[in-house]
Amino acid sequence: MFRVEVHPQVLKLAPKVLKPAHLRKLRDFLNELSENPVPRGYDIKLLVNFDFHGFDAYRLRLGSYRLMYAVN
Repeated sequence: MFRVEVHPQVLKLAPKVLKPAHLRKLRDFLNELSENPVPRGYDIKLLVNFDFHGFDAYRLRLGSYRLMYAVN
């Protein structure tokens, strides 16, 4: 089980810039993220030669937007 922390700016900006379908996909992704750090069914890539405070960093593609997240 993983703890998921979302930056406050993501919560503020996501409803303004993402389409409703992408918001639903983001919500589902965040729910699945607590069980599996790289859930299947999403466009996720490991960011090579990049870490976030010593943790592996990944990017999630939602339409024309990219979200970065780290796994401890």
